[in-house]
Amino acid sequence: MKTIDPQLRVLAETVEFGEAHVYTEMFGALAPAFAQAHGIQIARFGSAIALNMKTAPQIFCNRLLGLGLREAATDDVLDQALTYLRAACGGNYQVQISPAAQPDDLAARLLARGLHRTRPWMKLYRDAAPPPAFALPYRIERIDAARADAFADLVTTAFGMPDQLKPLFIAPMGRPDWHYYLAFDGERPVGSSVLFVHDGVGHLNMGATHPDYRRQGIQRALIARRIRDGLDLGCHTFITETDYHSAEKPNPSYRNLQAAGFKLAYPRQNYELILVD
Repeated sequence: MKTIDPQLRVLAETVEFGEAHVYTEMFGALAPAFAQAHGIQIARFGSAIALNMKTAPQIFCNRLLGLGLREAATDDVLDQALTYLRAACGGNYQVQISPAAQPDDLAARLLARGLHRTRPWMKLYRDAAPPPAFALPYRIERIDAARADAFADLVTTAFGMPDQLKPLFIAPMGRPDWHYYLAFDGERPVGSSVLFVHDGVGHLNMGATHPDYRRQGIQRALIARRIRDGLDLGCHTFITETDYHSAEKPNPSYRNLQAAGFKLAYPRQNYELILVD
């Protein structure tokens, strides 16, 4: 096996398991009846974490994170994980591997088992430097459960997701480490975001903007607000992920994060198995 740069390994563990922790918290916060009805499960294969929501068409609810990162992925672990995913998901799923994953031929072994490589996600991080100031004509508020429905409505509308996912996005609301935000035009919610803080690491997620209000700087302001609040809460590192970005396929979310001081950790490769068209 090739030698992995120790700094890359530490960074990969921070961004990969930080993201996995967010989703295990989200899944774990759901009402048991809802989780059972929707086939929501969390399973571990070594240190890798499988997330499953059988009724969800979205890949982000059905995937394996952290494979080969804290220990090399053996054939037995790989076969157990893929057998589980095939049975648990009832549809399509992804295996997401970082460049620090071991062994070196892990990607080839996934391809040999019928998965194919798809568009990567961009994993990003930043340090504790103060964020830039972004002017915004709308107000931003930390919200509580009284605004839960408005938050869920905005996220599903902005991302084009089914209503069945609404409970997933708001299940952790009110927990000590979860901080929810909305941007308002008057009383109309126009932008959403969440900051999750764990062991000094702040994870930014659920950044969504109403289609009528895009390209007005709402997400840049929400990113900066979460960084400032995270610094007040003792964060030394911030992490997040977004869709693929390149000069040929620019991603506005990636550019917003760059403007706020985030750096690319690496493009994380995704390997997908299609069971349902």
